[in-house]
Amino acid sequence: MPSETKVSLQDLETAKAELQRVDDRWENYSGNNPDKFVSQRGVARSRVESLTRTLKAQGDLPLTGHEALCAELDRLVPNARHNDVIEHDGAKYKRLFSPARTSLSGKTVTEWDRTWKAI
Repeated sequence: MPSETKVSLQDLETAKAELQRVDDRWENYSGNNPDKFVSQRGVARSRVESLTRTLKAQGDLPLTGHEALCAELDRLVPNARHNDVIEHDGAKYKRLFSPARTSLSGKTVTEWDRTWKAI
């Protein structure tokens, strides 16, 4: 089994710099194509998000209180569906899904955001 390469904070800084570079190119673009650099920006943004998630999972970046709670609830109820309600430590939480990223047309969801909400 191949060993996974550990992600470093330097990798995240490099990815953030690349995202900033692509965003700057998009902001300085004066042409007539509103979709110019869309795919490059999406790839750069996804890379930053992926590295951030990995660094948090490795323990190199701290989790917020809400992220720690969501991780604990995900561990307890890994197959929870939208609007499922559970009780944990005397409080009730509802599982929610919302579109995190859509296609260019906005009709197709390409990535979902998962969270828990206290009720």
